Amino acid sequence: MISRIKSFIADHALLADGSRVLVAVSGGADSVCLLLVLHELGFSPVVAHCNFSLRGDESDRDEAFVRSLCQRLNVEFHVRRFDTRAEARRTGKSIEMAARDLRYDWFAQFGLPVAVAHHRDDNAETLLLNLVRGSGLTGLSAMHPSRPLGSVSVVRPLLCVSRAEIEDFLRSRGESFVTDSTNLEDDARRNVVRHRLLPLLAELNPSIADSLNLTAQHLSEVKQIYDIAVSSCIDRCLHDNVISLPSLLATPAPRTVLFEILSRYGFNSQQVDAVWAERDGVSGRVYESGTWRLLRDREGWLLRAKDDDYRVLTSVLPLEGEVRVAPDLVLSVSRHPAAGYVIPTDASVVSLDLERLAFPLTVRFAREGDRFAPFGMTGSRLVSDYLTDLHLSLFDKERQLLLFSGDEIAWVVGRRPSATFAVSPSTRFVLRIVARRTN
Repeated sequence: MISRIKSFIADHALLADGSRVLVAVSGGADSVCLLLVLHELGFSPVVAHCNFSLRGDESDRDEAFVRSLCQRLNVEFHVRRFDTRAEARRTGKSIEMAARDLRYDWFAQFGLPVAVAHHRDDNAETLLLNLVRGSGLTGLSAMHPSRPLGSVSVVRPLLCVSRAEIEDFLRSRGESFVTDSTNLEDDARRNVVRHRLLPLLAELNPSIADSLNLTAQHLSEVKQIYDIAVSSCIDRCLHDNVISLPSLLATPAPRTVLFEILSRYGFNSQQVDAVWAERDGVSGRVYESGTWRLLRDREGWLLRAKDDDYRVLTSVLPLEGEVRVAPDLVLSVSRHPAAGYVIPTDASVVSLDLERLAFPLTVRFAREGDRFAPFGMTGSRLVSDYLTDLHLSLFDKERQLLLFSGDEIAWVVGRRPSATFAVSPSTRFVLRIVARRTN
């Protein structure tokens, strides 16, 4: 068994020979076996034990056992006690997820590769659990020999061996271990799979764990091909956070491609189903994940990161100089004699009759009901109608800034000035304002 584990580590480049490795040891058979094997193979294990304070005296017993084992092996030992129930209440997570996050956050602080004791049977259980929950190729590929954890990696050297082999190894060495009593109960879904479903499936196929692991391996290889194909489809559909619906519909499996795009932005499968179902709906519908907003627009969808702190940084303009009025916009103000002044045609520059303006000039975001007299047009218009005619998205409308002279709009910033303050033959002085995007 040790030889197989050594080959598995080398084949998957999990650890460099003789390197230091953080070993997560609970005191159970699997983690004790992992520690002993890595120690025997010449690695330099550093043991991390988590006491989650969930099982009273039993948790303390496990900690004492691991401490004693490390002393006997002369292995560096670290322990951290957690108030897991309090963390679960604070975050709203389940006890299981709170414990998982606590342990991996702690492990990452060591800056070492982290070896965990998942084995072949755990892999089979994971595949079945994901199948029952409903899963794509990622879930059905089950566990991988390694995965990233910040700047280091989590490695699983025991994926090539079974629980029975682990216990046989410990018996042959006369090594003891502790048993978590909760693992014998059927109140957790994994324990139902472990103690009831797998034995039942073994009646149909005595090698069910091997079969499931082989299936997971095949699906993992299939996923590599799938990822290449999906990446190609995404490249055709997604540009600058804009998803093109016509390009998406031209892919072989548009709904799947949409899921692969949106899942990267934190949207779950139920949200993707809703987005896909309303793909022919009217523009303007907004969906939100934890950190992104998705807008149904004319030719598809627009993605924009949530930036609740996007605001007007300076609402009053100086008479001269440069000022940042929004996180990505700087306005430069200067005064010029009208004689010989040439009015720029660039929409990012406005030229206003200085003597018609009421000071101070102020800036704010456009609001419902704002109205101005667009230069070059007759009468007045709602700013919202003007922006709609420009085919701006809701996201762009939300960020549209207006320059005010008193209570009147002097400039829809970066787009069109008001006729009320336009330069005329009688103008003596011009106020020139240049809008410059900084990202």
